[in-house]
Amino acid sequence: MCKKYLENLSYMKPTWQSSTFSSLGTSYKAVDGHYTSRNYHDGQCAISGLNQRSVIWRVNLGKIYRIDHINLYFRTENLKWVYTNGFTSYPLGFSLYISNTTDRLEGVRCFHDSKYTKHTIPDHMSIKCPYSGQYVIYYNERIPGVTYPVGSSPHAHADLCEVQVYGCPSPVAEVYQCSKPCPSKCEKCHPGTGICSKCITGFQGYACEIACQADANIKVSPNVTLLGSI
Repeated sequence: MCKKYLENLSYMKPTWQSSTFSSLGTSYKAVDGHYTSRNYHDGQCAISGLNQRSVIWRVNLGKIYRIDHINLYFRTENLKWVYTNGFTSYPLGFSLYISNTTDRLEGVRCFHDSKYTKHTIPDHMSIKCPYSGQYVIYYNERIPGVTYPVGSSPHAHADLCEVQVYGCPSPVAEVYQCSKPCPSKCEKCHPGTGICSKCITGFQGYACEIACQADANIKVSPNVTLLGSI
């Protein structure tokens, strides 16, 4: 990955959530760049509906990108983030998915919380997700009969004040090409190295910059030899 050129790919991109508490907490609030106040009434957080068994929040990056890491900022109500703050129970057990469709199950789960408790979960997290995809999906659930981390909220929530998806801004991830588009003569770029793995017919090289020219001796009869290029 091109660490030097990482960008927040989710900023102001289209979003969706499975339920919404009110117009103060619509899904796009998690990608608008505002999270100085993580209090519901200040309208800087995406807030899911009440009494949910499962919740989904997602962002559409617009096309497939190579992702490096994802930053999450949870709702705190601007209160001290200790176990007595009831909002520490909301994120417990959550998962992150990277997918090329809106269906999380068609993608890869790059993170699942199974170790945090109300005492240990941080109010913001940076999670490594070295995968390629178009949709980043936050999922949590509280299904009857399923065991969740100790202290989990009785219902599922997706109260997110900011979601930052950092990755390379083009499919070409090699450092000196990171912010440039895939070479025009390349059919397939390797997302991890930036090297073109398949050039169009007649070209070769890492950036498909070399025109192929094959020299050949073509024998058309036992006594005549034509020299040339094809």
